[in-house]
Amino acid sequence: MLWASASTQLSFSSGIPAISRKHSVAYGWWSNEEDYENVNDKDRTVWRRSGCPGYIVGKPVMAGWKETVILGGEDFNQREDGIENGILEGIRVTPDPDGWLTVVGNKEGSPECGGPRKAVNFGHSAWWSCSIPLSQDDFTYIGCLNLKKKALTLLLGLGTNGNLSDRYIASFGDSSPEKVNEWLPLKTSPSDERRIKDILQFDQSSENKVRNVCKGLHSSVHLELATALVGSVTNPQAKIVGAVLSLGQEVDVKPHRLW
Repeated sequence: MLWASASTQLSFSSGIPAISRKHSVAYGWWSNEEDYENVNDKDRTVWRRSGCPGYIVGKPVMAGWKETVILGGEDFNQREDGIENGILEGIRVTPDPDGWLTVVGNKEGSPECGGPRKAVNFGHSAWWSCSIPLSQDDFTYIGCLNLKKKALTLLLGLGTNGNLSDRYIASFGDSSPEKVNEWLPLKTSPSDERRIKDILQFDQSSENKVRNVCKGLHSSVHLELATALVGSVTNPQAKIVGAVLSLGQEVDVKPHRLW
């Protein structure tokens, strides 16, 4: 809630001492009881959502990671609402949209990959691309495996806040991190999951021979979001009802001499 204040004054006819009464209301941002004493603190982070409750077209799609805590001892005995069988679940999500659902981006002023990731906005179909510089070393056995891993790491955003691995997508524009049922997993097919695992956990023990082609490189990923309008006919709300991540077709890359 955005904090603000206002006042009203009531005055009687002239010649009679005025009687006034001042009213003020303050709305503040807080996440715990300690914040009640700091409603005028201008430094606290404002978390701008993407709708209320339905998504607004053009706003970033919210995403986070599911976390599970198993409680025991006194924690279990003192469990609160929403905790069943000693297990507490929630969604870890940053207030920064750059850490929500994103895709690979290029460096500023260059087509090369490695720049800030691009936010996926609700209701917008988009296509982004960037390039990876290659060298002769990329066409050895180990070099090709490293190139596959580098490409996949960039596409999935591994090691960044935009990591697409094991993500959960907010069904509504203001889904609560404490309510797991308001989030849905970003699905990946079993075959794509195996490919990702094989590429990221490759074996470097093989002989490092020079090759004239690097085969089976994944150069693209595809994100598909299924949406629906729910609620009142007179005021329908946009909701995400499904999310799928899939790898693009494998490509073979060959070196080219420029002389």
